[in-house]
Amino acid sequence: MQRELSSAQISGTRIRINAQGRDLGSTLDGGQLVGHQNHDAIRVSDSVFDNLNPNGVPYDESRSSHVLLNARAFRSQMSS
Repeated sequence: MQRELSSAQISGTRIRINAQGRDLGSTLDGGQLVGHQNHDAIRVSDSVFDNLNPNGVPYDESRSSHVLLNARAFRSQMSS
């Protein structure tokens, strides 16, 4: 994501969420499992771009959507 923004001459700030060995989920778009260790995103002004949101979402929305969780419980919750 950072390469694409750089090639378009758009500068931003890298955001890294450290999941501390737990699973990380996002409540956006009905819920998604983000990863197991770290999640990187790029903040440009008030928008955040990452592999889940390549078109960007507002910073506050992105920030409040990430949750540390138990993957089994998350998958079960999303399928109900």
